[in-house]
Amino acid sequence: MTDFSYDYEARHLRTMGFSSLKQVDDCVRGLNADQLNELLYPTRQGQLSRFEYLLIAGMGENLLRKHRWRDEEWYRKRVEGWISRFREAGIVVRGYTPE
Repeated sequence: MTDFSYDYEARHLRTMGFSSLKQVDDCVRGLNADQLNELLYPTRQGQLSRFEYLLIAGMGENLLRKHRWRDEEWYRKRVEGWISRFREAGIVVRGYTPE
């Protein structure tokens, strides 16, 4: 991973309304990135991908309302599909929204 990748993700979190690491922690607390990864892919994905799965499970449809790609049909369909797979597996998809 490059510094750019982490900087990009930090800027993206801010555009979704996150202003502190505590908010990020509150959003993903108790979720298991490896468990979410296994529901979506047969191989372990990179850490930023697994972080995205945590955000999706933590925010649910709220992520789709706030995400920079919210108007991209391909992204909406992908995330909606992942949310469905999480729910089918018994994962409680939350509705966290940073204040």
